[in-house]
Amino acid sequence: MIKYLVILLLLIFSLSFTSPAFALVCRNYDGHEISIFNIKRSAKKHWEYRVPMSFDGVKAPV
Repeated sequence: MIKYLVILLLLIFSLSFTSPAFALVCRNYDGHEISIFNIKRSAKKHWEYRVPMSFDGVKAPV
């Protein structure tokens, strides 16, 4: 019985978090919706990030 309870709690706990790779971040600024789809860090220049975004539902070039 305890074994099934532990398995059930682990399943609920593991499904309660969203993986950062699949998370979609959207914010509203001054009436505009800005969404970030993915964040990629450059391997060569560690201070550079590539971020595909959309502004009001229109994808912006990377």
